[in-house]
Amino acid sequence: MTISDVLRRAGAVVTVASVNGLQMTCSRNARLVADRLIGACKGMMFDLIALPGGMLGSERLRDCAVLAEMLKQQASAGRVYAAICAAPVVTLKHHWSLDGKRATCHSSVAAQPRDACRPPITDNR
Repeated sequence: MTISDVLRRAGAVVTVASVNGLQMTCSRNARLVADRLIGACKGMMFDLIALPGGMLGSERLRDCAVLAEMLKQQASAGRVYAAICAAPVVTLKHHWSLDGKRATCHSSVAAQPRDACRPPITDNR
């Protein structure tokens, strides 16, 4: 929700696509309605593909063949992709796209790919 809200406030055209139905219940029971299913985005190119976090959602993203192909096309075209929380490890690392890159992720999954992911930087002032 936050990713799409911030981008829309900045004037970006945002498409919220779901891998598991148009209506979703997110963290803390927040409800979100997607613009379309991910299958309707197949073959389209985007300036950015941003993956939300959460373990269950990241696992669903990981298991979506259409999204995996879209991420591969995005990377091979030199276009930007991003992920937050558990998604860098659970989704991106699973589909190769962190190879040779540094990323940050939720501390609960940070130990999985020690070579690619590090816990978020915290400010202890």
